[in-house]
Amino acid sequence: WIGEGIQKIPFFGTIYSSLDQLVKTLSSTGGKQFNRVVYVEFPRKEVWAVGFVTGPAHLKGIPAGYLNVFVPTVPNPTSGFHMLVKETEVMESGLKVEEAFKLILSLGISQPEFKP
Repeated sequence: WIGEGIQKIPFFGTIYSSLDQLVKTLSSTGGKQFNRVVYVEFPRKEVWAVGFVTGPAHLKGIPAGYLNVFVPTVPNPTSGFHMLVKETEVMESGLKVEEAFKLILSLGISQPEFKP
């Protein structure tokens, strides 16, 4: 009943609902559906989005060297875009999956500590 109450609160309800769905999805698969976190130029050049690599793209008509990348939407990371991206066009983020989701859900406010 607490979860139902939280879902009725504007903004927090959306975040809670998204987190709830995310936790259920990750716990049912053990969080292994994402291989790594990358940056992808999306929706245009010189604008970067956080993407999750789900594996290599082995599809008819798609040449070797492409990846399946999921780019979640904010603040609901359970929806987003599936893209086929050349391996050479992604930038490694060095982020853990949990860190990336925290960054997305906080709208960029909570960032992992960066040490150059």
